[in-house]
Amino acid sequence: GQSFGLRAIHEVVEEMRKPNRSAGTPHDSALADKLAHIVSPEMLAKSSAEVVGVVGSSCGFPNNLLSGAHYLAKVTGWVPKVQGKGGLKEDARPPLSLTPNFEQGVNDIIMQGGDNASRNMFVAAVLAAMDPAGLKCIPGKWQERYKDYKVVEGLARRLVAKRHARLTPL
Repeated sequence: GQSFGLRAIHEVVEEMRKPNRSAGTPHDSALADKLAHIVSPEMLAKSSAEVVGVVGSSCGFPNNLLSGAHYLAKVTGWVPKVQGKGGLKEDARPPLSLTPNFEQGVNDIIMQGGDNASRNMFVAAVLAAMDPAGLKCIPGKWQERYKDYKVVEGLARRLVAKRHARLTPL
C-alpha cells in the first residue's frame, strides 16, 4: 500500500485538480500534473538527489515543492516496485526510513545540493509536524546555536494555538 506521505500528496493533487475549489489559481492543474509525476513509480524509483537534478536545484517554487514532496514520499515508508521474473515485486531496498527523523531529513536535503533553503524549510516543517515529539524533535545543539530560538518557538506555539482554536468546534 501507499505510505501516508504519498497518500497525502495524492489527496493534494486531487484537490488541486478540482475546477471550482476555493482559492484556486489558473496554474493549479499544471502544478498538480507535475506533482503527480514526481511521485509516480518511475520517479520514486530514483534517488532524491537525482530528482533534484531533474526538476532543478533552485530554491524557488515549484522546484522546492516537487523535490521536497518526492523526498517526503520516500522517507514516509514508500517501497518501490521493480520488474522482476514473474512481474512486479517489492524492491529489496528498504525505504529511506519508516519513521522520518527531523535531523536526518534536514541533513539529507542539504546533501542533495543546490540552493536548498526553501526545500529544507518545506521538508523540515512537514517532518516536525509529523514527529510525535513536536518541536522537541529539533536537536538541542541546533536550538542553542540559534540566538532567537525561544522567540521563534513562542511565535510558532502561538500560531498553532490560534489555528487550533479556530478549528476546534465550540
